[in-house]
Amino acid sequence: MEISFWWLTAIAAAALAAGFCMGRLTVGSLEGGKEEEPEYEVRRETRRESRRESKRDGRLRFPFSVCSPVSGELMHMEDGGKPGAAIHPGEDRLYAPAAGKVTKIFPMGNAFLFRTEFGAELYIRVGDAEDELMERYYRPRVVQNEIVGKGKLLLEFDRMGLVKEGASCCVTVTVETGSCTGSILAAAGDQVKAGEPVLGLRLGTAGESGVGCEAAAFMRARAEM
Repeated sequence: MEISFWWLTAIAAAALAAGFCMGRLTVGSLEGGKEEEPEYEVRRETRRESRRESKRDGRLRFPFSVCSPVSGELMHMEDGGKPGAAIHPGEDRLYAPAAGKVTKIFPMGNAFLFRTEFGAELYIRVGDAEDELMERYYRPRVVQNEIVGKGKLLLEFDRMGLVKEGASCCVTVTVETGSCTGSILAAAGDQVKAGEPVLGLRLGTAGESGVGCEAAAFMRARAEM
């Protein structure tokens, strides 16, 4: 009996040690207390929930949205008070951020003017290269005045080639429409996917905004396409 007792004691001790190593037991649980979630996990979940609430509020206040044209890291951007966003790309393809029309392709091929179906005029650009020799790193996949759906491939570009040349490959989207207000729907540093809403827009000035104004602007934009 004494040998059996010591064997049972050794087995129990080994089981407890294994439980501690695997993170399944804590001192609190042995004492009958409730195991608490690590504080950093609570803070991280609180931040995530705050961002989700911010996105929901933004979508309620701004009825139209511009999606990220590329997957990557979102960065806020200020451009003379114009609504806009900048994304550090994680891929070499640029997609239409909304349904609309490619109204202009700039000579180097790295920038577009894009009129959305709801009337906002967007300036979309990849990088900051000005040298015409850099044109070889950009391959537009649409033509001027082409009407496209959301998610249509607009451009392929050589990210690594641009970086080796010392040029930026940052993707920027700026709203050029004068009578338009907007808000970023995500936080700087967030990872966003192509096609995910990043910019909420309301057409018209603060005094003009409203359901009637939004509907009228939308119908005008559709008629002009």
